[in-house]
Amino acid sequence: MFYHYTDTDALIVTIDVDDFTMAGNTKHVMTMFKRELSGHYKIKDLGKLKWLLGIEVKRIREEQSVTLLQKAYIEWILTQFNLQDAKPVSMPLDPQHKLDTSPCPATPHQLDDMCDVPYREAIGSLMYTALGTCLDIAFAVSHLSQFMQNPGRLHWEAVKRVFCYLKGKKDHILKSCSPGEQGLQGYCDADWASQHHRHSISGYVFMVDGGTVSWSSKRQPIVALSTTEAEYIAVTHATKEAVWIHTFIAEIA
Repeated sequence: MFYHYTDTDALIVTIDVDDFTMAGNTKHVMTMFKRELSGHYKIKDLGKLKWLLGIEVKRIREEQSVTLLQKAYIEWILTQFNLQDAKPVSMPLDPQHKLDTSPCPATPHQLDDMCDVPYREAIGSLMYTALGTCLDIAFAVSHLSQFMQNPGRLHWEAVKRVFCYLKGKKDHILKSCSPGEQGLQGYCDADWASQHHRHSISGYVFMVDGGTVSWSSKRQPIVALSTTEAEYIAVTHATKEAVWIHTFIAEIA
């Protein structure tokens, strides 16, 4: 992200490889930037932002809000993994089935059974969705990614369940910049030794002016000896993110 301020103008530009979008306080400052940039590079102006990296962007001026939607991407990955006709489910993981390494293939026959299963590709597709707009699958994707080295049939069925969950949620949007809510707000939590590896899971979510901007679900690096210790570790990671977001906002404000 790059920004430029003068006494009267403000311009913010975000870039990903060869795609970029920008925001300014006036149309004049954005037009001048595009004119200056086109004098040095060949660029293509696509007009008002509607799509960015597979995410549909809609601006609702009456509500002073911006919505993000990955419906097209979700439909595409469902088709890629032949799950477009799958039946939607209400939860991304079945809480009655605790996954561990026991279903991992151990015999040549079991390895052959899983050799053509696109487990890594599916996790990668889901990870982009979890990072983009679907924070409700962050834990599921993080949990299932632990078995990428040697996934078993039960792990693959759990991955397909996440796709089924997304099919039922593909019309859900991520809404940002809602009026009436001001400032930075954050929430964090942790479980304690609920997984087979005994590492607790930290989770947090942060909102700016009522819009969700950052979230995480991650295995803690050490084994906590109590619920209190697990909570302290979670708060530590959340605090680091809060400090970064606060510094970032202060820098571009």
